[in-house]
Amino acid sequence: MSKKKSTAMPAVMTQRPLKKRIMDNWQLYAMLAVPVLLTVVYKYIPMYGIQIAFRDYKASRGFTGSEWVGLEWFLRFFSAPTFWRMIKNTVLLSLFSLLWSFPIPIILALLLNQMRFQRFKRVTQTVLYAPHFISTMVICGMIRIFLSPSGGLINLIAGTSIDFLTESSAFRTIYIASGIWQDAGWGIIIYMATLANIDTSLYEAAKVDGASLFQRIRHIDIPGLTSIMVLNLIMSAGSLMNVGFDKVWLLQTDLNKATSDVISVYVYQQGIENAKYSYSTAVGLFNTVINISSCCFWSTGWPDGYQTKPVSYKKSAVSRSSAEMEETMRTKTKSGKLSGFSEKTSDIILVAVCAVVLFLVAYPLYYVLIASVSDPYDVFAGKTFLLPSQFTLDGYKAVFAEPQIVTGLFNSFKYTIIGTVFSVVVLYLTAYPLSIKGLPGRKFLSIFFIITMYFGGGMVPTYLIVKHTGLINNMWALFLPGGVAVGNMIIVRNFFENSIPKEMTEAAQIDGASKWKTFIQIVVPLSRSIMAVMVVFSMVAYWNDWFTSLIYLPSPERAPLPLVLRNILIKSSASASQASTISGGFAELNKMTEMIQCSSIIIAALPMLVIYPFVQKYFEKGFMAGAVKG
Repeated sequence: MSKKKSTAMPAVMTQRPLKKRIMDNWQLYAMLAVPVLLTVVYKYIPMYGIQIAFRDYKASRGFTGSEWVGLEWFLRFFSAPTFWRMIKNTVLLSLFSLLWSFPIPIILALLLNQMRFQRFKRVTQTVLYAPHFISTMVICGMIRIFLSPSGGLINLIAGTSIDFLTESSAFRTIYIASGIWQDAGWGIIIYMATLANIDTSLYEAAKVDGASLFQRIRHIDIPGLTSIMVLNLIMSAGSLMNVGFDKVWLLQTDLNKATSDVISVYVYQQGIENAKYSYSTAVGLFNTVINISSCCFWSTGWPDGYQTKPVSYKKSAVSRSSAEMEETMRTKTKSGKLSGFSEKTSDIILVAVCAVVLFLVAYPLYYVLIASVSDPYDVFAGKTFLLPSQFTLDGYKAVFAEPQIVTGLFNSFKYTIIGTVFSVVVLYLTAYPLSIKGLPGRKFLSIFFIITMYFGGGMVPTYLIVKHTGLINNMWALFLPGGVAVGNMIIVRNFFENSIPKEMTEAAQIDGASKWKTFIQIVVPLSRSIMAVMVVFSMVAYWNDWFTSLIYLPSPERAPLPLVLRNILIKSSASASQASTISGGFAELNKMTEMIQCSSIIIAALPMLVIYPFVQKYFEKGFMAGAVKG
């Protein structure tokens, strides 16, 4: 009895009062002050502002002072002439995208995981990732170039002159195919990270037991991916009404609205362009409710605890003698049990398939590159499929001769640098305190941030808050509303919990280091890999962003490069100053337009494509550590 008391006393004594523990961790709470404030102002207050969907909002009366109208705006939306068309287009576009886009990253990950040629595998991965770093604005510009009825790559190959963007029947195919090209490679990351955690002895044992490459994929890889596949499927199926606004809006024409009219575009047009704040909020709220209901249906409808495990072989190859292995292979070969292709044949098939995929992803970028330095007439004539023709830099000269483009390029660099530093600092200030398991209120604070991943105020209430806080036409409107990227924060938090040695932080605190000093001198230096991940994420987001600038930065002199390029890539226009940079003046306007379009694409895409290979090593290491564990 006395021994039990002596062992229980220290446990009781270590339980310090709550007030004392809060005071001991005041530095951690101070780190959270800015993230909490940003979340309250730009996430929770817009949630409160959703009530304008039930009011006739007037700016002078505010959210609560405006007249209550109940379901009037919802009924108006339900009775709109295009209501059922928008519902149909939104659902079908999401459903077909899911049908085609979901399995392709899985297939690519399975193939790359079995690739034994590491150098070729790394090159393939790098190329597959590349399209993700290109702005949607640029992607849509490339689509318009490839689908142009006069000299477009598709029409040159097919020998036709079809204006595909005016064909309603072609819109969904264009949208889905371009999405696969841009995001399929990026989607393999999480699957590759999961496959990396499968016990390698399973593959060794499977080889000894005579399993072919495709049998290993079927019985080891696919079961190992089942859990993450189900999770991604539920998340994707739960957002069937969330069709991306930007690509649809950029590719939409008056002639393809029969299939391109979707709810997200309608919300923007009614709320931002036409200032119908209450009506637009009601439409957005309806869309959100449908998504939440769909997500709940899919998540609860899946059998609880569903899990598939890889086939377990009787013996690991490591535990067998070489004689036993040879005898096993000899026996299975004679008995015909060794099925499937040989290892050499399998390698050839893998390399061939990956080479085809590599070509399909890389060639569009290569084609734009050689077209940007070729004579447009030769491009129209189909003389530049493989090599440039009549090399010229007139397109690049014309781009840099345009003051708006130079200003946009400067703005993009400025916004990217400032935004990246700000975002990474806020992420670290949020993630580190939440990684400390003994922090009082840790669970509550985590839920406080995570809620904003699933619920939000929508486009219009957020716009009104940004407007009321005086950030319209201010670059901080690009940074503050999305200051806390919760998904990225979770990755960084998991990294801190699983990859930072607790012994080092505890030893520093025993030596008298404050929590802030421990954070700066130990945690930050040891987290360079995850920092590389967040830097890449932030740089790509800010460099490619144009929609936020479209809403919050109306002044042309503050527009970033993607927004400046909209007139060139989407509206297909070249200015007089651009046309006059070479001989011929306005007679060369059409020619200059094509050259400027291709040159602008390369200029806009090149910075991110150049930076990524230098941080790829840290990027992959940090992403796997932060996303897989925990």
